[in-house]
Amino acid sequence: MATLMLCTGCVYFRGPSPPSAPTSLAIPAAATTTKSATGNNSGRGNVGVAAPADTAAILAEVQQLGTVDPAAQNALLEDMKKTDPSLWPQLVQTFRASVAFHKEAAERDRLAALQANLNQSVASVPVANTLNQNNLAMQTAPLQAGRYVGVNGALFETPKSLPDSMDIALAPKSPPAEFVASYPNTQMPEVHLCAAEQSVATDWHDQLGAAIKTLESGTTTSDGPQAPQSPAQQATLRMLYLAAGRRDDALRPAAGPATADQEFWNEELFGLVTALDEKHLPDASQRAAEATKHLGYAVAKLGQSAPLVVRNLAFCTEVLSYGIYKPFAKYEFKPGQETVLYAEVENFISQPTDRGYHTALRSRYEVLDSRGVRVAEQQYAATEEWCKNPRRDYFVRYFLYMPGRVSSGNYTLQLTIEDTLGNKVAQSSIPFTIAGEN
Repeated sequence: MATLMLCTGCVYFRGPSPPSAPTSLAIPAAATTTKSATGNNSGRGNVGVAAPADTAAILAEVQQLGTVDPAAQNALLEDMKKTDPSLWPQLVQTFRASVAFHKEAAERDRLAALQANLNQSVASVPVANTLNQNNLAMQTAPLQAGRYVGVNGALFETPKSLPDSMDIALAPKSPPAEFVASYPNTQMPEVHLCAAEQSVATDWHDQLGAAIKTLESGTTTSDGPQAPQSPAQQATLRMLYLAAGRRDDALRPAAGPATADQEFWNEELFGLVTALDEKHLPDASQRAAEATKHLGYAVAKLGQSAPLVVRNLAFCTEVLSYGIYKPFAKYEFKPGQETVLYAEVENFISQPTDRGYHTALRSRYEVLDSRGVRVAEQQYAATEEWCKNPRRDYFVRYFLYMPGRVSSGNYTLQLTIEDTLGNKVAQSSIPFTIAGEN
C-alpha cells in the first residue's frame, strides 16, 4: 500500500458502490503533497499547494464531467497530474471553455446538416403531386354543416334570409327629443349629411345653379317671414345670372327705390352683358364701343355716391380746357397781381332734366398767412349748367388778384367748392409767396 501511494498518489478506497453512485476519482498526488521544512517535496521540487475549498470544487466538477463525457474526464485528469496544483483552477476553466466551444461548433454543424437535408427533401417533392394530395385531402375530408350566430347569440344550422326593405322601420330624419336631451355636448360643429334623394352637383353649371337657387330664396328672419334682399345680394345674384348665361335675368332692374348705387349696377351689368354678347354683337369692336358707353355711365353714377373731390389746383397765365393750361413757373407774386386759378372737380351730381343734365357748384376761397390768419377772401356765385350728356371732365377757373396790402412772406390759398345738388363739400389748398416791392 505504501509503495502504491508513493507511485500513484493517495487513493481513497471504499467498499463496493451501488450501481447509481458515481465512480470515485483518483486524485493526483500533487493535491496531497505537503511541503517539507526546507520547502522541498520528496524529490518533486518546489510545488504549490491548492486550497482545500478550491480542491473540493475542482474535484466535484471533474466528477460531474465524468458522468457526461468520461473521455474528457480522463484527459483532464492526465493534465492535472502534470500541472502544479495552484494552477488547477485556471486549467479547469480553460478546459471548460474548450468543451463549450466544441459543443457550440457541433451544434452549428448539426443545424446546418439538418437544413441541408430539409432543402433537399423539399426540392425532391414534385409540385403536382403535392397539389394533387392537397386536393385529394380536401375532397375526402367530410363536409361539416355551417352554423350561424343570430343577433341574440343563438346558434342555428341554416342561414336566414335578409329582411325585405318594407319589413324594417326606417331611421328617423332627426333623433328623438329624449335622446338629444341626454346626449352630452361635445362642443363640436354640427355636421349635415346629404340626403339620399338629393342630387350631388358634379359640374360647375350645377353648382352655379344651386348657388342661384339658394340666393333667390333670400334670407329668413327668426320670426319666419322672408326678408328682402339687400342691394349687395341683388347685385351678386344678377352677376350669377350673367355667369350662367341668363341675359334677361341679369338685366332685370333691382327691386326697391332707384338710387345711385342701383343705377350704377344697371349700367355696369348692361356694359358687361354687352361686352360678352357675341350672339347679338358678333363684331368685337362694336361690342367694345357699346360696352364703353354703358361702363362710362356706370363710373359717373358710382362717383355720385362718392365724396366730392377738388384736385390739381394751379396758378396759371392761361386756361384753355380740361387739363390744358399754362401754370406759372414759380408761385411768387407781387401784392395785387392778377392771376388765374385752375381746379378740377370730381364726383359731383349731374341730374337729368328736360333741359339736359343739370350741375350746380358754388365756390369761395380764403388766403391765409403763415400763422393761419385770414388776410383775404372771395365768394363766387353758383355756377349752374345744363348739358346734353352727363359731364365727366369738369374744371373751373377763377380770375383773382393777390392781396394788395400784405407784407412779403408765405401764404396759402384754400379753395372750397360745394355741390348744391348733392349736398357735398370739398376743399383743396395751394401755397404761394408774396414778394416785396423792389
